[in-house]
Amino acid sequence: MVSISCNPTSVWTNGFNASFIIKNDTNINYGSNWNISCSSADFTITWCDFMKITVSGDKIILTPQNYVNPLNANSILNGNFGGTGIIPKIFTFNSGSVVPVPITPVPITPIPVTPVPVVPVPVVPVPITPVPVTPVPVSPVIPIPISGVNKQRRVVYLGYWLSDSDVPRIVSDLKNANVTHALLTFITHPDNKKSLTTSASMIESFKSLTTENQKLLTTSSFKLGVSICGALQVQVPYSLTFCNPDCYYYNNPQKYAQDIFNLVKGTGLENFFDLDIEHINDKFSETATFLGEVCKELKRLNPRCEISHAPQPPYFWSSFGNVYDLIYKNYKQYFDFFNIQYYNNNLCNNFKEIFIKSYENVAPQTSILELINRGLEPSYLVVGKTIENESNSDNGYIPLQEMSNIVKTAFNTPSLSGWCKTGGLMIWYYNTQNQSENNKQLLNYFKTTSQF
Repeated sequence: MVSISCNPTSVWTNGFNASFIIKNDTNINYGSNWNISCSSADFTITWCDFMKITVSGDKIILTPQNYVNPLNANSILNGNFGGTGIIPKIFTFNSGSVVPVPITPVPITPIPVTPVPVVPVPVVPVPITPVPVTPVPVSPVIPIPISGVNKQRRVVYLGYWLSDSDVPRIVSDLKNANVTHALLTFITHPDNKKSLTTSASMIESFKSLTTENQKLLTTSSFKLGVSICGALQVQVPYSLTFCNPDCYYYNNPQKYAQDIFNLVKGTGLENFFDLDIEHINDKFSETATFLGEVCKELKRLNPRCEISHAPQPPYFWSSFGNVYDLIYKNYKQYFDFFNIQYYNNNLCNNFKEIFIKSYENVAPQTSILELINRGLEPSYLVVGKTIENESNSDNGYIPLQEMSNIVKTAFNTPSLSGWCKTGGLMIWYYNTQNQSENNKQLLNYFKTTSQF
């Protein structure tokens, strides 16, 4: 059977955040053609971190987006959601039978798994140094200044595969749009008893490219790097990565950083690391210290690399322990900027909510100006948005043409002058496998805003 369990992570007067686990104990591969539903009585779901939200009659239906991992036989998927009213307790697995918009099943090619021997890790939190990790001199990829564009960062996540035939188009698109940073997705950590992995990730597809195409991607006008974790195939809560004695990375952020570095060592991807850490639901100060020490070790291994974090705005708020305030305060010198996800966490879909005064019921004092007034340097603040169908209007989606006008308003606002000179913009995500309408809008957005 397929079971769905739900647990609250935070509750306030008129809203909630919660996590859920979908466990498929059957021998059926549902792929990505499935959805779950619940009665709409007494509550409204306003965001879900990898699901599209629709209403059909008296039911709320959550349908996986095109980047969600398949619900295969004997597998588990984790996720977070939030809304207003009373937290829903009962969900129904519909197996694709109730879908407002038909979803075409995607063929799933099994990926052979090669057993990897695991080196036992002592449970006592002592430094693990059986083999010294010697920093490898790496020539940084420095984006070439482009005449006629501003100095902001323009960051894009890439998904979800690379083929040699697509590389020239990808490089041309990103270069012509004045993109400065691009990220391959994702190094993941599905089992906290084992090490991080690049299995079935874009890093594996990158390594399969010809040497010429690898070089083309890593020596262009943008800096190519790798993102770690994301919302899927990670521990929920994230503290399970390091807090228990039986964890592979128990109290050992140095080993975590070394494994990240070694997974891309020698590929040209070790110049830019993005920590896209989701599900920070407890142990906030411990998590801040762990992630800060990861950054510190990555900078030791490659002092010239850039490092970004990708928090959602609520993680700057007291309900989540001000975890990224702590990271900024204590480890600012060991990372370079935040890719802030102004989406999938309730309303942030106009100029005021993004740049001047945030929506107080979910993430107070997390607009760009409010973060600056709290002491964060404007150069650390990159405004993240999504392409169409990766979030909805209730969760921060704004058509990118409209978002261009909002950014232009910011450039004409004197109190935001520091951000306009040194901040940046981020988009989730560019489709590397076909030239979609979303790609065209994304590229136009970056090119247009780069000339403000």
